[in-house]
Amino acid sequence: MFMNTSPEGVNQISDLVVGVYRANATVYLSPDRSYKAVLAEFGPESDGQVTFAELLIHAPDGGLFYRNFLKMPDGLWRDSYGEKRPNLGELFPAELLSFREVEQMALPSQVVGDRA
Repeated sequence: MFMNTSPEGVNQISDLVVGVYRANATVYLSPDRSYKAVLAEFGPESDGQVTFAELLIHAPDGGLFYRNFLKMPDGLWRDSYGEKRPNLGELFPAELLSFREVEQMALPSQVVGDRA
């Protein structure tokens, strides 16, 4: 999972502070195991905060749902459609609450911008 450069949506990599971001992913399954979700979370290596996230849900018919989330300077989270909420989880599809976690993994660090 890598930070997506999406032609659609209000959140872009250019919204992030230049630097190196640590990355972790969590895989979830729906109760009937027909849907799989991957939540990738990113944050500056210098602290433990998550400041950017990507959610990818794979449907049994092969469809994909993608949304990204950015923590704004005012502390609110904004999704790729521009909706804002105080907590990241409030922007997730309601169905995700019934999914169970099946795996966590560290991802390669991501470099944002030109650090030179």
